[in-house]
Amino acid sequence: MALGEHGRRLALLGEAEVLARALDDRGRLVLVLAGMSHVLRLMGDPDGAMAAGQQALELAAELGNSALQGQAFYFLGQAYYAIGDFGRAAELLRRNVEATDRESGTSGTDVRIGSRARLARTLGALGAFAEGRRHGEEALRLATREGRGQTPIIVHGCLGELYLAQGDLEHAIRVLEQGLALCR
Repeated sequence: MALGEHGRRLALLGEAEVLARALDDRGRLVLVLAGMSHVLRLMGDPDGAMAAGQQALELAAELGNSALQGQAFYFLGQAYYAIGDFGRAAELLRRNVEATDRESGTSGTDVRIGSRARLARTLGALGAFAEGRRHGEEALRLATREGRGQTPIIVHGCLGELYLAQGDLEHAIRVLEQGLALCR
């Protein structure tokens, strides 16, 4: 992922899918399908991303595993955002935020924070700025306290996009510059 070798990642996920199916390991299959949804979106295949994400979500629901459902909601929501279906993206991300708020455990912290940040960006695209700001500013607070890896960078970018959509250039510049500093 970090090297941008999405084709290789997709090939490895394909191998993992074959193994998960052969072992009838449906939990790992959900993770593989969610990962495929993510990679396919990055590779510009929104239909493939949505198909893999939908399969992951259906299987996670069958298993009744909320953590796996969270993974599927997160990546499927991003796929819908990528095609401009902001309403469906917001619905999926909102469900994930609500579910993770109820559980409030430490597992899946980056998905919990990322879902809130991406929901903020999506709500900004829909013009729901007040709700978007609440989610984005909470994501920033959580990312500052708990976020790891690229999560704080994603949060700054999403919140910056919301501020831009709202026309709040002062806040947009501040938060995007902070995100840029994290990238460096």
